[in-house]
Amino acid sequence: MSDARNTRIVVLGAAGFIGFHLAKSFVDTGYNVVGVDNFLRGKNDDPYLKLSNSANYKVVNLDLSIESSYSNFFQEGDLVYNCAALNGTQNFYSNPLSVTYSVYRFAGNPYIVTGK
Repeated sequence: MSDARNTRIVVLGAAGFIGFHLAKSFVDTGYNVVGVDNFLRGKNDDPYLKLSNSANYKVVNLDLSIESSYSNFFQEGDLVYNCAALNGTQNFYSNPLSVTYSVYRFAGNPYIVTGK
């Protein structure tokens, strides 16, 4: 039986409040984590910088609203937690699920947990 900690955990929206705490929790328990964010609304502050210096954490700056930026990013077996969002009232009403649907399609339909 393989150790689950060998699974690559990808946290989308890792610089946001929920994504940061989720990624930190996984890193603190020894998992290999890839934190994805474009830092338009998330914070690249001291706690995030400390997390990004962890040996088992990798920062990836991607804009998930541009599908071509991540079309070859996901790998088979990734466990993806989608905490990414297009913040702002105008985005909520005009395109509420665009990032979730496009990431789901390009990730090859892995098990995706959405953060709310």
